[in-house]
Parts: sequence; C-alpha cells; structure tokens
Amino acid sequence: MKIDIVTLATPDIQQYAKYSVALNADYAIRHAYGFHVFTSPSKLRFPSWGKVEIARQLLSACDWLFFIDADAVFVNLHKKLEDFTKIDGDLLVCENGPNGGRPLNTGSMLLKNTVAMQRFLDTWYETGAHYAFKEFYEQDVLNDYYEKISTESHATKIVPLPYDAFNSYYLDYQKPIWQERFVLHVMMRSNEERAEIFKRIYEMRNGARTFGPLMGQSQTKQASVSDVSSTAGVS
Repeated sequence: MKIDIVTLATPDIQQYAKYSVALNADYAIRHAYGFHVFTSPSKLRFPSWGKVEIARQLLSACDWLFFIDADAVFVNLHKKLEDFTKIDGDLLVCENGPNGGRPLNTGSMLLKNTVAMQRFLDTWYETGAHYAFKEFYEQDVLNDYYEKISTESHATKIVPLPYDAFNSYYLDYQKPIWQERFVLHVMMRSNEERAEIFKRIYEMRNGARTFGPLMGQSQTKQASVSDVSSTAGVS
C-alpha cells in the first residue's frame, strides 16, 4: 500500500512552516510514506484551494493521500495512517466538533484513490468558483456538498470522523492534552504564535524536555525546509 503525505507551505507562512514541514517529514520518513511539499500558492484562487489542485495532481500516483495543513503537525509518532485505511470511504475528514462552525474541517484529510474520489475532486474544484476568494474557501464548498447530498446514496462516500481523529481543538496547545493528540492543528493563531509552538515541538523531538502547554518557552535550534530536502519531495 502506497501512502503519501502532502502539505502546502507558501512563502508568506515560512516563519512557522519551516518547523511544521520538518516535523511532518520526520513522521513520514519514520513510516516510509511519501512526502511532498508544495510552495507555490494557487494562481487563480485563495492559497488554501491549492490543496484541491494538488490532490488532483497526486492522488492517481498512490493508494491513499493525506493532506495536512502547514499549521498542523503529527504529534503521536507511533500511530499509523494505515489505521484509517480500514474505514470504508473515499474521503475521510474530521468534524469541527468543539471548534464550532460548519460540520467538516479540511485542515487534514485522507483521500482514497478511487474513480469516485478523482471525479469528486474535479467537481469540488469546478463548483467552487464562488468561493475562490470567499471564506472559508474549499472548506465551505465541501460542507455545502456534504450538507446537501446523502453520502449513503452518492458515488463519493464522505466519512466524517471525530474531531480529534487526525485533527484537534484549536486551543489544545494551551493544555498538556496536546501531547495526547495524533495531530495538533493550531488554527486561528498568528504566524508568530505558530512559530513558537512548532519550534518547541521541534526542540522536544530533538532532545529537549517540556511539561504542560507549549507557549512561552525558550528558543534553540531552528529547522527549515532544507533540513528535509534530501528525503522529502519539494515541489
């Protein structure tokens, strides 16, 4: 089974993406997953639409494709994505849950290489022109589709998972519980806050100790996209 992970790290977020890319590449390498970093934003739409454009390019080359936002990192290095591939579905996506808002959160998604999923990616993009620069972009288009179409009767099976299956509550980083997450998604924070949080996790993974929440800690070595360029495909 071939599983690839992909993230979009545009130039405007490099302050924190240099850490999250290094952390997520480390997770991918540990489990022999393919890892792709795209740095060019969508030229026709808001940058987050890039995840749909990229998935259309990459899905046919693997069995499963996991998309993770650059403001999210794998924390539990032992848990494998194979655990989710046993679920019957074309698109696995976490619910927003305590984060509020509409049902689904596209910050991390697992896509199966099926004809139905490939067709849905086209539909997702082509029907989303009215959200090209309107919040919440591709996420609202998916939620529109999910709320209007019965997934049981449609060719593309969208499976909602608990919010913390491979996502998290946006304030989890403020409590020790963040260390229990599979994926920590630091939503709705400034670039500076994300950089500090991910830097601390990077330090921990390289030998530093920490207890409790992640904010307001010390600074040490920095990571960068170049740290993983020899093993991660940078596109």
